[in-house]
Amino acid sequence: MKTTFLKILTLLCFFLGVLTSCERYIKLEVSHETSELLNCDKVFAGTRKSIVELNEFLIQTGTIDTIEDRSAYAAIIRINGKEVILDLKRIKQSIDGSTAETFTGHNYTLELYYQKRRIHSAEFFEGFAIVKCGKIATRYEVAGINNIL
Repeated sequence: MKTTFLKILTLLCFFLGVLTSCERYIKLEVSHETSELLNCDKVFAGTRKSIVELNEFLIQTGTIDTIEDRSAYAAIIRINGKEVILDLKRIKQSIDGSTAETFTGHNYTLELYYQKRRIHSAEFFEGFAIVKCGKIATRYEVAGINNIL
């Protein structure tokens, strides 16, 4: 009887651990077209190939028109089927050419770190992004390109 109880308790703990670990990951959803809300200048995905050949991306950056007749720089990510607009809070460019951008909004923070690279004559970006919501943070390796449509 005691061993059966311990087995059941162990199984419950295991499943509880699995369920709570699922909540520790923020899943960015793939988009296939840029948002109508954004004048998109860069797109980022897991690989450059995903963007160029499959037209898939996870992060869009660019300007959004505001009420004050000026543009604001922002990022858009897709989570749970909805576009989440994040406003640029900080940008830092280093001498080595790397860029760090921080966007916030709707309880999310996006930290985007990238550096320019070149393949033949094509310029692209390589780096990583960290998406945070409360105590949950998820890191994505990203590649990006200028959106010149």
